[in-house]
Amino acid sequence: MAPSLDTWLPDYHVRAVHRRASRAAPAELWDAAERTRIRDTRVLRPLIGARLGPHAPPPDTTFRELFRTDIFTLLEEGDRYSISGVAGCLWAPRGEYSRFESAADYKQYEEPGRAKGPVLTAVREHERGSEIVTEIRVWCTDRRAEMRFRPVWLVVSPFLRFVRMELLRAVTRRAEEAR
Repeated sequence: MAPSLDTWLPDYHVRAVHRRASRAAPAELWDAAERTRIRDTRVLRPLIGARLGPHAPPPDTTFRELFRTDIFTLLEEGDRYSISGVAGCLWAPRGEYSRFESAADYKQYEEPGRAKGPVLTAVREHERGSEIVTEIRVWCTDRRAEMRFRPVWLVVSPFLRFVRMELLRAVTRRAEEAR
């Protein structure tokens, strides 16, 4: 069965899915995701620093490690996928993030005036060889949180596609160059 965010967040207010096909085999593409670093991207690195401030990981952090650092909780992982979660005031300029002891704590999180967003990163077989897919969903715990989150999402979402695609291009380029 393919990994899914349905286990962690079946209902959501927004969703974004990005994917990039590669000629590399699935194992090669997943390996490339484990080795591609934030510093390998031109746009993502400064944006992460600007958006996350003190929560920003170092530039040597890999794409896969990014979703295991500081504000993220690893929820689930398998051979070629991982699911992490972030929660809190996701709309705040520097974020007010919640911390979790376990994946179960994350799943139960419903603090008023907050939001949570699980992130899936997976490599799947594809007619070209493989594809890397990222998906994020965001659910706001109440109307007040949604009213604060929506305007930020309207500004951020067009850039999210550009930034994610740059990262996915870096991963697929690394995988194909290694062949």
